[in-house]
Amino acid sequence: MHIQANYDHILQEGQNLQQQAQDCRSRIRQLAATMEQTAEIWQGEDCQTFMSQARSLQPHLIRLTEIMSQYGDTLTRTAQIYRQLQQDRAAQAARLL
Repeated sequence: MHIQANYDHILQEGQNLQQQAQDCRSRIRQLAATMEQTAEIWQGEDCQTFMSQARSLQPHLIRLTEIMSQYGDTLTRTAQIYRQLQQDRAAQAARLL
């Protein structure tokens, strides 16, 4: 069995995922701020129902961004570890010659 991985690609994808998580967190904050501004104008039961539902989703969205960031970090660290392992094995093989 032969397993091959493009470590640069894995590293880049991990970094991209971390950036996307950060962007999502920023958008969640912007959305929350916009909703609060809207609530100042939009009054009544419909507004309260909407705001309540939207606020109840916010912790789940934030948790999703945390998971995205953790996965991106895992990809980044894995790529670095495997790259180092490959370099170590190549160095060991060179010493055998």
